[in-house]
Amino acid sequence: MVGYNAAVSESRLKVLFRILAIVLGAAQTIVARNSIGPDGRSYLEIARAYLRHDWTMAVNAYWSPLYSWLSALILALTHPSWRWEYPTIHVMNYLIYLAAVAVFEFFWRGVQRADSGVPNLISWAFGYSLFLWLTVGELSLVNPDLCVALMVYLIAGLVVRIRSSAEIKHFVWLGIALAFGYFAKAVLFPMAFVFLLVLLTARVSPKGIACAAVIFFLIAAPQILLLSHTKRHFTFSESGPLTLVWSVWNVPIRDWQGGNGTPVHPTRQIYRHPAVFEFNGPLDASYPPWYDPSYWNEGLRFHFVPGVVLKHTLRNALQILFYFLQPRVWALAMLILAVLSTRSSFGGIAAHWSLLVPAVAAFAMYSLTFAEFRFMPPWEMMVWAAFLFGLRIQGEPSRRILPWLAALTAAVMLLASANGIRGQFAHGRHDDATPDYHIVEALQKLGVHGGEKVAAVGFDNDAHWAYLSRLAIIAEINADQTCEFWSAPPATQKEILEKFKQAGASLVVARVQGGMRSTSYPPPPDLARCTHPDPSWEKLSSDGDLVYFPR
Repeated sequence: MVGYNAAVSESRLKVLFRILAIVLGAAQTIVARNSIGPDGRSYLEIARAYLRHDWTMAVNAYWSPLYSWLSALILALTHPSWRWEYPTIHVMNYLIYLAAVAVFEFFWRGVQRADSGVPNLISWAFGYSLFLWLTVGELSLVNPDLCVALMVYLIAGLVVRIRSSAEIKHFVWLGIALAFGYFAKAVLFPMAFVFLLVLLTARVSPKGIACAAVIFFLIAAPQILLLSHTKRHFTFSESGPLTLVWSVWNVPIRDWQGGNGTPVHPTRQIYRHPAVFEFNGPLDASYPPWYDPSYWNEGLRFHFVPGVVLKHTLRNALQILFYFLQPRVWALAMLILAVLSTRSSFGGIAAHWSLLVPAVAAFAMYSLTFAEFRFMPPWEMMVWAAFLFGLRIQGEPSRRILPWLAALTAAVMLLASANGIRGQFAHGRHDDATPDYHIVEALQKLGVHGGEKVAAVGFDNDAHWAYLSRLAIIAEINADQTCEFWSAPPATQKEILEKFKQAGASLVVARVQGGMRSTSYPPPPDLARCTHPDPSWEKLSSDGDLVYFPR
């Protein structure tokens, strides 16, 4: 009867957390419905290439394909207007999130089957609350991070089950999951070998591992062959090498003109002071420099200098270590659990090495390249799962503390998640695209049609209005050069505007008030203060942005 009551309580607790997951996820989706970033815009534009059967533009060596495939599917099914495109994609993110919730449970149950000193009810409270704290915020980002989390939990859950039962169906699903993990993000291609080596070291069925590996290669091979053919050398993705050079050597991510290699086909600088860049062709996109960075940065090379690489790696490793201290209430709870545990906990944690090794390998790769909090959640969960289920709590006083500690920790983290969403409702989001909607509406009133080529002043990577209007930016002045443009003599301004016209631009749009927060500069330049247009510029929107039509 005691076991039955515990099972009922565990089931009820999971239902409660599922309801919380649904509600928190829905609230985050609503508040972030208009949010967008440069990466998300590129994924959506690739999805549009699939929908119009433009296979040349659809093949992209920098952005992984899975998120664009899903986006193309949802756009094909719903046919949203431009005003509803971003909210529609956020609904898709919500569906991916719900799938991630289910796969997280699959992973957590698999680890939970092993002998543990922490009761199941308490481990669910700890695990679910941390999962929600780490994951709900991902709903605001139009990118494949949720897909990556989903695939990592699925792969880890399968690895745990294979170590305990080694059924052939688990190997089959592992091979499929490894391939789609690679499709979600390129980092999971090398990580696939780490997971397979973990199983090989664990001495599970060699035939099963071979089966998983063959399925993985068969599914992944067409994408690798396609990218290798396009780039004329073997590659499974160009994102890793580019990120490595950008991060270690601080090479500009846009408008690279040389240094650390020789550019094969860079953007073209057509004016020096202020710097003006032109990129009319061959990529037909709303903002070509970020549609496929691997094209514009072809020729960029990594120079290995041990001291520089070591310093960069250590800095990123410390950053990842800092992420583990977030949220503080979780770190404190884990410290208390460590104090309550016995020496045998070291053996218990080590027994989960099949979770620890892949996570450490992933952290090592991010330390070498680029470490950002949004990349870490699934790998952190693997480490904390090994820690939590490896603990051996002994003594009645210690066990009486556990339920209260779990309840308090879960309550604080869930309230923190809810409060974060409340703050976004109250104060808005910096990546809300509403200011860009105003630009789109104003351009439509002026009779600007999709397909036209435009120049941009002061937008950098954030001209989302061009994508929504189906316009192509073919030349630009970056935000850090914009004030120099407005302070230049009228003759210089006229010459630059003529350069825009010669490049093929039928209009020029200038950013003034800021709108969405710049993704290129922590505090963006104060464009409103330095902008002094002559009468040939027209006010474009209530936000103060400007438009100029070359004559």
